[in-house]
Amino acid sequence: MKKVFMVTYSDDEPPASQVADVVVDALKDALSHAEELGITLTAQPSVVLEGYYPDFDDFRQHYTLLKNRFDSSSALDGCLFGWVGQEWEAVRNGPPKNLWTLIECEGLWWISPGFHYVNRLGYLLTTEPRKTDDQQYLYD
Repeated sequence: MKKVFMVTYSDDEPPASQVADVVVDALKDALSHAEELGITLTAQPSVVLEGYYPDFDDFRQHYTLLKNRFDSSSALDGCLFGWVGQEWEAVRNGPPKNLWTLIECEGLWWISPGFHYVNRLGYLLTTEPRKTDDQQYLYD
């Protein structure tokens, strides 16, 4: 497990900028209450909020990656699929529950369930279908 922080929201929730505004307001409120209670908080130039997230080792304990038969020299030991030609056809025509997208977000790489287009680095196919669509894995 790796320690990171991530905020996720569904399509029917407010955009990320509104979520960020709420978090900032909550932090300001917490700081003002701390002062009222006589608690001194110090701020650092950069703040890292952390939590635990499963990593690539955890992913591999649950899933077996299929090799990219069109490009054996692709990344992730020949398992990363692209989004053009035969590779794209294999990804698009594969079982949806066996499809994952490797994405980059804020300098971190994530294995995320299903199709993603924004920030995608490539696609992964597994022999086992996923049980849920809400699990992401940190790739480091």
